[in-house]
Amino acid sequence: ITYGLMVHYSLKAAEQLEKEGISVEVVDLRTISPVDMETIISSVKKTGRVIVVQESQRQAGVAGQLLSEISERAFMYLDAPVGRVTSPDTTFSFGSIPKISEFNSISPFVVPSCLNNVTFVILSFLLPYLLFRFNCCFNFY
Repeated sequence: ITYGLMVHYSLKAAEQLEKEGISVEVVDLRTISPVDMETIISSVKKTGRVIVVQESQRQAGVAGQLLSEISERAFMYLDAPVGRVTSPDTTFSFGSIPKISEFNSISPFVVPSCLNNVTFVILSFLLPYLLFRFNCCFNFY
């Protein structure tokens, strides 16, 4: 069971396993909200095994939620423990984050002067707040 970029890698892995005589069913979720649990449960009933593949880190990912739902709804159909393949949990050193102004030459947008000294932190929920708080906008080329 996978979604996004990992669908392509999962299909390649399935092709390789098919050459070795192992049958694999790849379920592409297409969306993670809402999750198509009926398809997932029917796949569990059919195969008896589950591996969830995600690109993001192991902690607090979609895979954990999917495995929780599968263990609640389809536990009796499983022939083996569920598994998940994820990126490793890593830490990000905040001391090494460059300033936004240092990204200006690399970035596709012009940094407003009100943000020149703000530390560049990649948090998607923080950007709208900053734009609202400092009354500025990004100019795209």
